[in-house]
Amino acid sequence: MHRYPTAMTSPFAVLIPVSVLASGALFLGEGLAPLQVGGALLVFAGLVENVYGQRLRAWIRRAR
Repeated sequence: MHRYPTAMTSPFAVLIPVSVLASGALFLGEGLAPLQVGGALLVFAGLVENVYGQRLRAWIRRAR
């Protein structure tokens, strides 16, 4: 925890419910509702934006 700032590590805490859903589906054979899948995709999209947002925006600006 001393290596990385809290702002860099705390967004990954939102992956805990997503990993629990995925584990239940993979190991226990539970089904996922479409709303759960959509929520997991939104969590991943938000995490990608949080971690790579500046790089992606810079890359898009260079591509234009």
